[in-house]
Order: sequence, then C-alpha cells, then structure tokens
Amino acid sequence: YILKLWVWEYSIIRRPVQTYRAKKRISRVPSQSCRLETKDKVIIENVERVGRRIEAAAECAKHSIVFLVKNDNRISASACSPNIVLISTEAYRDCRNEDELAALLGHEVGHIVIWKEQGRLERSLEEGRAVEFQADKLGVEFAKKAGYNPNAAVQWDWRIMGYQYRMGLDIHADDSSSTHPSQIKRIRAINQILESY
Repeated sequence: YILKLWVWEYSIIRRPVQTYRAKKRISRVPSQSCRLETKDKVIIENVERVGRRIEAAAECAKHSIVFLVKNDNRISASACSPNIVLISTEAYRDCRNEDELAALLGHEVGHIVIWKEQGRLERSLEEGRAVEFQADKLGVEFAKKAGYNPNAAVQWDWRIMGYQYRMGLDIHADDSSSTHPSQIKRIRAINQILESY
C-alpha cells in the first residue's frame, strides 16, 4: 500500500516537472519559435487522453511521454528526443475524429519508441525515409491496439496529399532528396500493413 501511494505521489509530482522541462527544452529550438502552448483546455485534454491510450498501447511507462499542443496555424506534428510529442492546433483541428488523432500521435510515439530501441538512425536521407515508414507502421499498430480504427492513418494521409495537390505541388515528385517519403508511397505502405490485419 505504501509503495502504491509513493508511486501515485511520484507520478503527480513528476508530470508537471516533466512538462516544464519539455517546454523549456522546446523553447530553445528555433523551428519551434511559435507560441508554444495553446490555452484551449479542450484540445489539451483531448490530446492528453488519446496520447495516453497510445502511450499504453506502445507499452511505454505511464506518463513517460510529454504531449504538448503548440499554437500554430500550420498542420504539423513532430517528436523531439527523448520523449516529447508536439502537435499543432491546426493539425488537431484538421483531424476529423479521434481515430485520425490517434494515428497522428501514434506515428510520433513510434519515433520515440524507435529512438529508445535503436538510437537515432537518421544519418542519411535514405535512413530517414526508412525510419518514417517504420514510424508509420508502429503508429498504425499502436492505434489499432488502443482501440482506434487503423484505417484513419490512410484517410489522414490522403487528405494531406489532397492539400499538397491543391497547393500546386507534384504529388508524384521524386522524394530522394527528402527525409520523408512521398504521401503516395506512405499510403501504399500503410495499405499493405492494413491488408495483413
């Protein structure tokens, strides 16, 4: 009983300290120079709730990942080593349902799991793309294990590709000079994973 109480008290104290340290670390990164956190409690609570389900599905220690929502009008999400997941308010609003939010957070938690298991492998563009495919695979697995619809990852990728097309970008462009595979390649890879379920 005493041990359980200590663990509970430790987690209550640890979470605000972790979040404070995460915000401090992120504020030093130039690419994250926008106002860091939204004040919208509903968004924060939803991201936290869905994120914790993904965290559990990934078999990470409880509250070991810090989920932050940055006030940004661009659709973006990222993972920062060793344990921070950032999602923009616009990415949150672009999600049509919790399944899509779970897929998005699952991908970023996938990066954290990969770093934990293998270290940072992105030494080349080719390795970077391989890690993105691996994070996509893990994201789908985590979302499914957490009880979300794994097809949501493909739905979200299709929509992002539609945005790129409407912006005049070539959706079939060569992606060999990017760390991220093209959306069409990611959709094909995720569909192959889904077919195996």
